[in-house]
Amino acid sequence: ALRISSPVEVFETLSTSFEKGDRPPDTFIASFFELLAIEHPFSPRAFADLWSDIFWKNEPLLALVERLRDDVTLVMLSNTNALHTCFAEQHFPEVFEPFAHRLYSHVEHLRKPDPAFFRRAVERAGVDPGDCLYFDDVKLYVDAAALLGIHAYHYVSVDAARDILAVYEVLVPETAAAA
Repeated sequence: ALRISSPVEVFETLSTSFEKGDRPPDTFIASFFELLAIEHPFSPRAFADLWSDIFWKNEPLLALVERLRDDVTLVMLSNTNALHTCFAEQHFPEVFEPFAHRLYSHVEHLRKPDPAFFRRAVERAGVDPGDCLYFDDVKLYVDAAALLGIHAYHYVSVDAARDILAVYEVLVPETAAAA
């Protein structure tokens, strides 16, 4: 039977292929406006800025990460696309700097919750899965990482993350406290 996809399904497929690096930014932008059935009203740069202006700096989390960087190997694992990465790294370089390794879905051609993405992160860290602590605000990704033997936790706040770190004897100075 012929199945007609809804615009939402088409957009999700388009976004997923963009996040996996299977579609370059210019092709994504053209496909996005084609889906909307409108003329492309923005320059590529203007579109990139509008599309990507969704980020903000979580100061308490950044303070925690800064305090961890000298004692543990920090690895960032992100489902993202080339436009978002470029925007965020330009506007918030201090957020990315503490991480020894940054794995982006559009570069690695993998997305969470794919086990291969988590395995690649563990490999880059140079440790065994059981030696990793993983925090994510998406429960599905936490569950996927845990299936690989990674100590995975749902991120809800800096204080909760600090409590979990303490269980593993990763102590963080109290000055990193906050929401």
